[in-house]
Amino acid sequence: GKEKVWLQVFRSLGSVGAIHVDSRRKRTLDCLDLSRLLEALGNEHCSARRSRVCDSIANEPLRRTSASVRLVTDERNASARVRVTNMGALSESRLTELLSSQAFKAAGFSRIVAIRPTGWTFRSDGGLPSGQQTLSARKDALAAVESVGGNVRELKGGKIKIVCLPYSEHSSVAELKEFVHELKPASVIPTVAKSRQHRSELVAALTV
Repeated sequence: GKEKVWLQVFRSLGSVGAIHVDSRRKRTLDCLDLSRLLEALGNEHCSARRSRVCDSIANEPLRRTSASVRLVTDERNASARVRVTNMGALSESRLTELLSSQAFKAAGFSRIVAIRPTGWTFRSDGGLPSGQQTLSARKDALAAVESVGGNVRELKGGKIKIVCLPYSEHSSVAELKEFVHELKPASVIPTVAKSRQHRSELVAALTV
């Protein structure tokens, strides 16, 4: 998920080279028209806020040109500066291991900027994995807030940076209500609820 985030990062780097994914993810992404989505992200309807985030990451304006998206699965591919992985892999220990791996050394990489787009960015642990939730990590995460609006941690002498961005692709309450109103489903079944009463309240809020 969150294809819009890493595609926009790819754009901010000039849409040059390739994007690394694992073979399972590649089979899914091959079913999508990523090049068309990439082009759509660069048109005039592109969110100004999203552009500012990517400008901050790349320290240069977005290039609004058409480009194709090439996906690769070889970790040693030096052209793949953007690498898509699971959120759970973006911990200090995993990133340190990755940076020192033979594959990364063969590709010539010496630094990692890990981007964690999550709606939990501003919770007390800064949106970091459970293994990072020490008191020191929480203080660092909450203290280091950059202009992109997220929590930023620099590790290993600046060779590893973890950027926790406040981001969610979930619909707003207003959008959900409009969707239910237009679709008129026979029933609405909440998948996340604290109790039966809470479930009933959610259904009522969406069907008024």
